[in-house]
Amino acid sequence: MPVTDQWPSFSKRGRGSVWIFVAMLVGLVLAVVLMPRPDTGPELAPSTTSSAADNVEAPDNAEQPATDPVAPGQRALSPEGIVKPQIRPPSRGGDPMQKRKERTKRLKDPIPVAVGRIMGPWTQVRRLLNTHTEDPFSMELAERTQNLLLALREFRRSGTDSNWEPIHAQQRELLDLLKQTPANNEEMQKMTARIAEVLDTIPAKP
Repeated sequence: MPVTDQWPSFSKRGRGSVWIFVAMLVGLVLAVVLMPRPDTGPELAPSTTSSAADNVEAPDNAEQPATDPVAPGQRALSPEGIVKPQIRPPSRGGDPMQKRKERTKRLKDPIPVAVGRIMGPWTQVRRLLNTHTEDPFSMELAERTQNLLLALREFRRSGTDSNWEPIHAQQRELLDLLKQTPANNEEMQKMTARIAEVLDTIPAKP
């Protein structure tokens, strides 16, 4: 075939390839332009609060914060920076050490020592009386014995010898009444005999 006969067909194929390339390029550009963008939210406007707040000046009569506040419960410092000593008021009851010495000395006296010896037997008497709850007389004596024990404990701790006489007489009277109660068994008789023996060693009027 002559060369002149093939030239027109070659030109048609070339022009078709060019148009295909142009169409592909246009399609690629449109795909990039029309692609949806990710939603990142509305754009924030630049903040002017800080700059506005910096431009606000405090009034001349505004109170200034304390530079060195004292927290509640803390002691204030002196101007020199030394903690002020806390001065305790003198005790109104006297010297505790002197009271302890007086009490120790008192517990060595004959009457307080005797009271310490009879408080145990009187406690046993009260226990035996409380076992006869059906007898009103025994219950009355049990209450009187309880009051006697309280008086003996107070006398031994801080009483004076002048208070011993009524307490001594109360014990003697109670020993006589215990002989009439149904609770006066062999065990109670041993307790009352021990109490009477101790009372005999101490005069009613010191």
